Amino acid sequence: MIVLTGLSLGGCASKTPETVVVPEAPKIAEVKPVQIADDDYLALAEKAWQIDANINVRNELLIKAAEKFSKQFECKSANVILSHIWHSINKNKHHENAQLIKAECAIFNIQEETISLELIQSWLDSLSSSEFHHRKQIAQAKLDALSDNFEAAIRKLVVNLEQASILNIQPSKQLWQWFSELSQLQRDKLVNEYPVLVPYQALASLTENTELTDLGRQQAILFWRNTHANHPLNKDFPESIDAFTQQALVSIDKVTIMLPLSGRLAAQGDAIKQGIISAYLKTLEDIKQNNPATLLPKLNFVDTGSDTQTLSASAQDPTIYQESNLIIGPLLKEHIAEVSRYNIENIPAIYLNRIDEGSRQPLNALYFSLSPEDEASQIARLMIDQGITTPVVINNGSILASRMQDAFLSTWERYGALQGIPTADSALLPVISFTDNKSMRIGITSALDVLQSQRRISQMENLSSEVVHSVTRNRRDIDAFVVFAIPDQVELINPIIEASISLFSDTALPVFASSYSYQHQLNKNSIRDLRNLSFVDMPWLMPNQRNSEFAKEVDIIWNKPSSSYLRLFAFGFDSFQFAERFGQLSFFKQNRLEGLSGTLQVNNNKQVVRELPVASVGQDAIELTK
Repeated sequence: MIVLTGLSLGGCASKTPETVVVPEAPKIAEVKPVQIADDDYLALAEKAWQIDANINVRNELLIKAAEKFSKQFECKSANVILSHIWHSINKNKHHENAQLIKAECAIFNIQEETISLELIQSWLDSLSSSEFHHRKQIAQAKLDALSDNFEAAIRKLVVNLEQASILNIQPSKQLWQWFSELSQLQRDKLVNEYPVLVPYQALASLTENTELTDLGRQQAILFWRNTHANHPLNKDFPESIDAFTQQALVSIDKVTIMLPLSGRLAAQGDAIKQGIISAYLKTLEDIKQNNPATLLPKLNFVDTGSDTQTLSASAQDPTIYQESNLIIGPLLKEHIAEVSRYNIENIPAIYLNRIDEGSRQPLNALYFSLSPEDEASQIARLMIDQGITTPVVINNGSILASRMQDAFLSTWERYGALQGIPTADSALLPVISFTDNKSMRIGITSALDVLQSQRRISQMENLSSEVVHSVTRNRRDIDAFVVFAIPDQVELINPIIEASISLFSDTALPVFASSYSYQHQLNKNSIRDLRNLSFVDMPWLMPNQRNSEFAKEVDIIWNKPSSSYLRLFAFGFDSFQFAERFGQLSFFKQNRLEGLSGTLQVNNNKQVVRELPVASVGQDAIELTK
């Protein structure tokens, strides 16, 4: 309107005025402050640092961020945060909180971590704040369990079952696993102190009672579950026990035993067969005395032959599998693969060998073998537990010795790192492989630096015109030997080691070996040459069982058989004993069978693992040490 009036008034003027348009003022958008979630500790820490650069406030928030990550089981992120601020933490509470988070994450990922238990323990030992008491106790319980101190672990966990911690997942199930590892004496003591453990003891007795049949065991376990319907363990019921109760059980009235009874392995097959028959007759004798109404299954021996390429014709008859309730064998790994083609998945089987890792495993199968690798691993753990840090490894160059050496070095590295051994890296251990007596002697003296000492003595003698009185010296960091060689070779190795030790040493270096290096028929000369040797072997070859009435009968019937024969005999004997308790031993991993071939237990890979007694050669005889 203003513009139009102006235009009419100036209509006669010579110059038309310019029109001026006044722009509207721009609208300024309202800027809202960025909202930071109360638990977004990384953002809160950044904001706090920008405000006043207070390092303690920043560290507290970043530690909370690390704790949040750890509670979400993202320990890698938690550790990244803690590593960035570790050296700037100057408040004791913050330091303890960070230590606890590191310890919890290290224990949670213990299978992937290379941190030693000793280091984790040092982190926990530094915690004194009452605020972290319960979490510290739970972490300490886990550490105790990792060191096989299950009684101490239970004492700490049982009073912290309701406490929050990333390590306290399904605490009732964890308590059950540890309780299962205890002896009866330990269990009784704990139950008296902590009545909350009474249901655990009741369930354990059901799974371990050898007088119950599998059907009776199923019914008893189901009754326990009905009686303890609201118990936390019933809600987090152990998978193995649950699987056992789901099994469709059948009575075992026919056992098929598949062994190489002809060909190059006939002698080994026959030794195993005699062991099975002896166990069968022993069971029959016990039944006649204690329970005459019990019936034993029929045994059907099938010759698989010794050809690794194929089964014998008799073993290819499908009816022998269809009519069986349980199978023992075959012995050869290749034959196990062949037998698995005969649709026997629902038939319980105790295979007398192990299959390759990653191979398909039938549900009802167990794998029982006299594994030399298991023995080598046990020796490694034994030596580490005795405080040995730098052993020399000796092998005779055979395929079997190389397998045992590999298992020893692998266990040494893994178990040694867990126990905080400074030389846990197996690459740091001296290794000697010999092919004859000369290379054996040179290898041992070289590993001990005796050859170098002898060279230095020769140089001194050449430089001096006087008579030089000398004694060779050996390395001081070497504290043991482990030998993978046959008995005759060990009788040469042991004296060489003894002779290579300097007169300045006040103790003899211990020598360790497996059953591969031992034969039970020793004369006085052999005992003298093997003095101070420690070895593992099955109970059946130890002096206390060699003097039993049963062992004397076996020696008479088979004319004092060799150690190799006796080991296979015990293998067969125990395979039948295992068959009698197949369901109990295969589903309840805490159960053990004290057999002729060792203390037998099923691991998570369905392998029957043997724990062997330890003995040493004394002045005049073999002495059991463990």
